[in-house]
Amino acid sequence: MTNLPSTELGAVRRLQVLAASIPGAAYDETVVQAPFESLWAFVSDMDTSMPRLFPNFRTWRTVAHHGDHLQAAAVGYLGQRGVFDVTLKPGLCIMQDRRFIGGIAAQPGVTGTRFALLAAPRGPARHLGAPLRPLAQRLLRRSARRLGTHLTT
Repeated sequence: MTNLPSTELGAVRRLQVLAASIPGAAYDETVVQAPFESLWAFVSDMDTSMPRLFPNFRTWRTVAHHGDHLQAAAVGYLGQRGVFDVTLKPGLCIMQDRRFIGGIAAQPGVTGTRFALLAAPRGPARHLGAPLRPLAQRLLRRSARRLGTHLTT
């Protein structure tokens, strides 16, 4: 047996790989001028952070929490409802319901915290991913700005 070197992908790179594997996924990455610890503490409080970061969520409520896995009920401003299965680990959050896959990643960088977001439709709407990618990327950039604004105020 050969002893091959192993490597661990960082949270942002893992989200990049996931985005590349989902047809039509939108991905964006930026640097937020805030310490990783305070950024991730805010993101991890999903009942507060999700409606602040993503204006399409009117409410987000964690209904079950078991280790790294949780389940949340979300309500959008147009009345749409979703039950999300979430994996939440330090620096990485992957969430999905029957219509949507989302991801948030963060890791310490040289000049701030690297912050990445992923959004992709799933189910029957997944063919809409590629045409909607520019809109989704704009939403992701806006969400990153909201995060930066929240952490500096």
